[in-house]
Amino acid sequence: MKMPVRLLALTIAACTAGTAFAEPTEASAPPQWTAWGGTVGLRFNSDLLGDLGLAVTSSEQRLPAGAARLTDGLQVRQAHAMTTFDLRREGSITFRAERGSFAGFLGGAIQARGGLRFELADGSILDLTDFRLQPNPVDAMRLDLADRDGTAWFTIDHMMYEMVRSNQVLAVYTADVRASRALAERVGRPELAGHPVADVELLTEVRSRGTGGDLDPQGNGHWHGEQVDGQPPGTVYEADLFMQHISVTRMRQSGASGHEGSGRVVFAPDSTLRNNLNNGSAVTTIPGQGALGTSSALWTARIPWYGKFSGNFAPYNNDQHPFLIWNMYRINADGGIEQIGRSGVKHAWLTTNWDCAPGENISGQILGAAVRTPTARSTTTTTPTCRSGPRSSRRPTSGAAAARCSTRTASAAIPTAGRMTTTTSAVWSSTSRRSARRAIPAQPICSTPGTWRARTSTSTTRWLR
Repeated sequence: MKMPVRLLALTIAACTAGTAFAEPTEASAPPQWTAWGGTVGLRFNSDLLGDLGLAVTSSEQRLPAGAARLTDGLQVRQAHAMTTFDLRREGSITFRAERGSFAGFLGGAIQARGGLRFELADGSILDLTDFRLQPNPVDAMRLDLADRDGTAWFTIDHMMYEMVRSNQVLAVYTADVRASRALAERVGRPELAGHPVADVELLTEVRSRGTGGDLDPQGNGHWHGEQVDGQPPGTVYEADLFMQHISVTRMRQSGASGHEGSGRVVFAPDSTLRNNLNNGSAVTTIPGQGALGTSSALWTARIPWYGKFSGNFAPYNNDQHPFLIWNMYRINADGGIEQIGRSGVKHAWLTTNWDCAPGENISGQILGAAVRTPTARSTTTTTPTCRSGPRSSRRPTSGAAAARCSTRTASAAIPTAGRMTTTTSAVWSSTSRRSARRAIPAQPICSTPGTWRARTSTSTTRWLR
């Protein structure tokens, strides 16, 4: 019998940093922006597609590897191993911006030139040639990937976005692609609505600009350890980063031989982080967590969040960014705790800066006060080169980097480099350890020596069946 799996995500933020910051208000919604053209790239995970009984059978008018992209020449992330298509300059998608950041889609659609065909388990074909990207009707921060007639077969969420080239390009560097309810029902697996199957890169040209395109003025640093103006000596800003949410996806499995078998399975999490809200007094940052949801750091520090090897920046004269690691434990029926998996080190590389406190949205490379940001995308097909590495590459006690990140590429059979991998029997055994629960503590860690202290922030619970 397949046992339920309890996933406990306990964040221990080794990145620590009042009257609460007031929420920003606007007299009226800003005028819309429009975008068209550019490119869209898709990378499907064949194992996760297989859970739905789907397989990619052909593509039309895909761009050659190395085709020009709107972010060429910028020091930004570019996706690898994508199946990429042009976007037409016919019709446009509309969105709004607030304080220099993308703030949600409004309407319209952009259409690919070419596309993919999928074969379903019953032999029928799902034709996504000339597919459309259109705003999700429920959530402005999501897109639907629809056929040319507008039927949404996939949903795109957890977008990592930025407006670049002086707001001439809306760049979604990566996002999760999930099965829509319509697709799950078509394949006879309605419980798989929302099942992740791919990631996407979207780079589109801004055709007309609205308001809301200016970032907040940077002002003073507010870095960890700096003196707070107007306060007694020794009153300093402190970094304290919370993990607000985590979910875990089975990515791949090899040597499947049942729950008692010796096959291996790879897990990867999605998470949402939030910076401390305090601005001189203690207020709740994460509701429903009791004392764990409130920081003892009364003055919130901004957190540098620069992509690895992108240059040296204030305040530490390096490419400072958080790193994330995960362990997987089984809590046995007798109460014993047994470790059954561990990840490598993931480099965080961008903050999307939504829900910022006033004056705190100053850069996509700086996490301001009260800011939320997603991280740790879960649906990539392979481990991206040099975005994860061995734990030996970091020395958390000193903050020193023992080596640059890993340049290993995973095997074609089951990508595991940097991933959290364990055996199927350790996770789903139905006889050896009945009523066991599985826990995944997630630890954001930071690399600057002597600046950020460790503390437990918050926890959430998930069940995996």
